[in-house]
Amino acid sequence: MVDVAFKPLGARRAIAHARVRFPRDIGAQLLATGFIGKKGAILHTAIIAGVMAAKRTHELIPFCHALSLEHCEIRITPDQGGNLDIECECALSAKTGVEMEAMTGASVAALTIYDMTKALSLDIEIQQVRLLQKSGGKRHPIVAPDLIIGHGVLGRLLARLTVAAGLPPPTVWECEPTRHAGAMGYEVLQPEADSRRDYRAIYDASGDARILDTAIPRLAKGGEVVLAGFYAEPLRFDFAPAFMREAQIRTAAEWQRADMLAVKQLAESGRLSLEGLITHHERAEHATGAYRTAFTDSACLKMVLDWRSCQ
Repeated sequence: MVDVAFKPLGARRAIAHARVRFPRDIGAQLLATGFIGKKGAILHTAIIAGVMAAKRTHELIPFCHALSLEHCEIRITPDQGGNLDIECECALSAKTGVEMEAMTGASVAALTIYDMTKALSLDIEIQQVRLLQKSGGKRHPIVAPDLIIGHGVLGRLLARLTVAAGLPPPTVWECEPTRHAGAMGYEVLQPEADSRRDYRAIYDASGDARILDTAIPRLAKGGEVVLAGFYAEPLRFDFAPAFMREAQIRTAAEWQRADMLAVKQLAESGRLSLEGLITHHERAEHATGAYRTAFTDSACLKMVLDWRSCQ
């Protein structure tokens, strides 16, 4: 085991995710019955099993420290097809992280659902078991976007990268109707069509200098807004809503070589599509008109100038 004897106590929190995918007819059947099967209440049983497993993680995984959890919550959400997204959130004050407890809770909840439905089909799958968020210790919290604002080239790339990484698909807001097309594995909405107010991580790719007053009220307590747009005006926000939610604001970092190589590998493997991100091409001698199009035409996601004719 790792020696944590001289580490200071600190607040530790982690959220893990798992997904149970059902064949379409089985998902519809389970939705119709309210997830009540021959063995009983499927979701309630899975919640109990996940909490029990998280509390006994050290008995299942040899080198995990024995931790006394101070908080453990299992959340199970069905989609329209009856597939289930499971989140396990664990927290405590300790000398070591709590991510393995969260991962164990989510995994055992998924296995319990599988056990209680396996008689219905051999094609049920457990997918996307992974850490969504971790805080405490030396590392910065790991928070995947669950809302992206703006479906331009950057917003699309962020959403596609999230899906390619096997994380739960984010919701994407876009006010311009012509930019709603092109979603790949995620949903694009008008902001007013989305009533959710518990987002953990909102990534802004809109460049709207007023976006914080829109985004902060949609955060869960302790959630964060990541600023990834180009802002031509100073950013301002009302303090009271941010204070009430203990909101965090982060500025996106410039991509490094390692980031570019990772994206290149995803694209070459076929897991990440770059289709439709570059929408316009123009010869360099037409640069004046090209810049006008790039900044005024909402259908232009990315303009590329071809300089080869100038050589």
